[in-house]
Amino acid sequence: SALRERIALLEGQCSILQKKLSSRTSAPALFSTYSASSSSSASGKALRQQDFDFAPPQRPSWELSAVGLMGPKVGAFTVVAYMVVDEALRNFTRRLLHRDAWLWIFYGHLLFLYILGASSYA
Repeated sequence: SALRERIALLEGQCSILQKKLSSRTSAPALFSTYSASSSSSASGKALRQQDFDFAPPQRPSWELSAVGLMGPKVGAFTVVAYMVVDEALRNFTRRLLHRDAWLWIFYGHLLFLYILGASSYA
């Protein structure tokens, strides 16, 4: 009897806290719409969207943990900063994949950096 009352009380508190958390961390209107743009490459080849099947940006799975750990303002700023950087890197990757020369230059610079890093350890 006392145990059941305690369980009911805890379930009620859990429900209230879940509602507060849901209302506090709802997605801002800024991130409600995204569109994936497809374009053609410099060589004139038409690229299909399914060739580069990128999902639109989503809110990170760790968002609730960040907001809980850092507070609502700092956590929200961290999530927004992450989403901006993530979208910029995804756009950069799309542009690399559309232009073969840029892709080879990118891989070449990575190879150069790995060689430079390995030579500094030797």
